[in-house]
Amino acid sequence: FSAIMKNQVFASVNDTMELYNEQISIGFKEALTYLSENCIQNADISSLNTIQSPNEVYLNSIRIKRTLAVGNYSLSNIGGLFVYSNTQDIYIRQVNDSWDNSQNNLKCSEMITDLLRTSRSNGTLDELNLRKWFILSDDSDYFLVRILKSRDTYAGAWVNLDRISSAFKSIKAMDTIMVYMDENGVCVGNSEFAGMTLPSPLDSLEKPSYYRQDFFHKYLTVATKLDYCDYYIMALIPTSQLQRQLTPLYGLMIFILFWLMLFILALTLVMTHFFNAPSQILTPVITDMRNGQFASTIKSDNQLQEIQSIIGTFNDMIGEIQKLRIHVYEEQLSKKELELQYLKIQIAPHFLINCLNTIFVLSQDEEGRVISQQIIETLSDHLRYTLSNRTEVPLDVELSYVENYLRLTQLRFPDTLTWQIRLDDEIRDATVFPLLILMLTENSIKANGIAREPFSVFIEGTAFGEENSRFVHITHIDSGTGFEEESLQIYNHIIEHPEIRRNGYSIGIYNIVKRMKLAMGDSAKITFTNEPGMGARIDIEFPYHPCSPDPDEPACADKKDLSGKEKTNESSNC
Repeated sequence: FSAIMKNQVFASVNDTMELYNEQISIGFKEALTYLSENCIQNADISSLNTIQSPNEVYLNSIRIKRTLAVGNYSLSNIGGLFVYSNTQDIYIRQVNDSWDNSQNNLKCSEMITDLLRTSRSNGTLDELNLRKWFILSDDSDYFLVRILKSRDTYAGAWVNLDRISSAFKSIKAMDTIMVYMDENGVCVGNSEFAGMTLPSPLDSLEKPSYYRQDFFHKYLTVATKLDYCDYYIMALIPTSQLQRQLTPLYGLMIFILFWLMLFILALTLVMTHFFNAPSQILTPVITDMRNGQFASTIKSDNQLQEIQSIIGTFNDMIGEIQKLRIHVYEEQLSKKELELQYLKIQIAPHFLINCLNTIFVLSQDEEGRVISQQIIETLSDHLRYTLSNRTEVPLDVELSYVENYLRLTQLRFPDTLTWQIRLDDEIRDATVFPLLILMLTENSIKANGIAREPFSVFIEGTAFGEENSRFVHITHIDSGTGFEEESLQIYNHIIEHPEIRRNGYSIGIYNIVKRMKLAMGDSAKITFTNEPGMGARIDIEFPYHPCSPDPDEPACADKKDLSGKEKTNESSNC
């Protein structure tokens, strides 16, 4: 309210000052028009500079005074008119008799006479301000003076500043002080502020500004540029007056706010009661749903139709959620099972074909038939495992079939393959999905072509982590040529490169990583690197979960050797 009030006062006072400025400017223009048309062009005034006879000078002066008297009569805002002959040093004045004597018109006339004659004697008449009205004062009274020149004759008018300021009666009703000043804020025309520097009027032309005279006196300032001189007029409005006018408004505002707050409080209570009713009913059921209990339903005795509608809709929604959860769960299980089976089907064909080709070649002679029978027996166990429908097996079972595969490979390529498998006893029953390590071993052998070159495989399984958060770490290292740098970049982000499956070699690695994500979750990870002095290194980490072996699973005769004994050519079949 205070800011609005001050802005309104500023706008109102500014408009009033602009209006009075326009009216005073019009009156001053009429005075100048009268002087220029009726005085300076007057024959008596023109001849005043040339006549010599005292009698003619006297008669001319009488006629000029009559002319000036007519002007004073018609120009009520003017304090007086004068004519001055520089040649004759004759000064003729006509004071406006209708003005109050307190406005000191005679004093101003004498001050103008002194100004003109002093300037004449100093030769500085031409340096007088002949363009606009200017202020003439003796530090107690202030006047606006205007001088015109025609040849060697000067004519002019004056007005008391207090007379002009009296026009602002409506503004002064608020104890407003009117002061005249230059653009730097130097005050003229007001003895109370004589010699003081006020805020620049340029700051108060378009927006309110403030001036603090002392601790007790603070003013709102409004300024206007005067059209008829180089000065500004500023209104100093005491802020105490504004506060007095705002006091009734403050009381009204407090009264309105009080009743508004009571209304808002009552409305809030009603709305809270209305909205809390369904909330209190829904909260227990929502809590059960957050805890995974989707069998809860809402029962309420509330007879409000809207509440009953909400309850019915919410119960229907719970039923639909239950159906949807069951459907999604069954669909995810089916999809996961199908994808695991599809990935497993992709593993076997190329290895089976290679084994059959080997059996065919070895069966050509008697010595080869013995080895072929061993291969067929070992291959039988291998295929039984790889084609099983099981989705999870204990880690030691997986490693027993890895060793079985290594024996099978050794039969195909005699005197080339050695291996070493170590496994901590505490993680023998760790749950893995079938072919996790077997597929990595098969890829290592296939990629490094061990037909005539020695080749070694090292596999180690260890446990780490806290007792309630155990993890399994499996390391698979071979003695081959290792991974290329470009391949490492792809393999360590292989899920992001499904196009890699178009490469017959890389499809195995893609399937392993994909199956890990499906069967073991996001906490499982696999990393591909190269082992210094060896070949490819693969590190697998996944959470430890115990898994019971399938009672129908055929036991390997040498499964007990997985704890650390190195397996070489003295391998036995599973």
